[in-house]
Amino acid sequence: MEIIRQIHVGAGTLVAVSGLLQIILPKGGLRHRIIGQIYFWAWVLIVPTGAALGSLLITLFGALGLYMAYTGYRLGMRKTMDLAIHDKIFIVAGFAAGLTTLVWGISLLLAGRGGGFGIIASFFGLLFAGAGFRDIRQFLLGKKVGKLSGHKMNWWFEHYGRMYISYIAAMTAFTVIQHLFPIEILDWILPTIVGTALIIVTNRINRKKMNIV
Repeated sequence: MEIIRQIHVGAGTLVAVSGLLQIILPKGGLRHRIIGQIYFWAWVLIVPTGAALGSLLITLFGALGLYMAYTGYRLGMRKTMDLAIHDKIFIVAGFAAGLTTLVWGISLLLAGRGGGFGIIASFFGLLFAGAGFRDIRQFLLGKKVGKLSGHKMNWWFEHYGRMYISYIAAMTAFTVIQHLFPIEILDWILPTIVGTALIIVTNRINRKKMNIV
């Protein structure tokens, strides 16, 4: 178990450092791709080791981060919204995981058990299932989703947006496990608030650069 813990800590450190570098360093080029690969494969290690060490809620939350890291990574590699069959299978599996989290959270609330965990599981389960359902419509059914759907740079916005969300998930898991803030609910929601603001600002800057209304 100690080996698993060390692998998990090492992978978590790689995600934290490489994710931050991807945010602050210029995008594109070989360096960006190499750091992105380190970030993605570290995520692949985090989820199973975290599942062995942590709670079910943290495991499902890690699945959300891996889902976003995987789909963002694949979109960055392919630069197309036309994904391979294994990508589509992963999307369906991600939707199922999100739905499971949502149902679990609602069941906790209805049973009067779980307290804040029921609310947290329901909230993040709704986000996860919603993202999966959106991807099913977009990638499996070929529906237009969002204002940028069909735009030649849609893949770019999808790529970095998903990577940001996966980083939010990683930082949330870190703050929750380390009990970083005096009020527990802040450990769960503060990374999401800060990360969402960062995504909104980045989207506005990039839309302005590309003259996208």
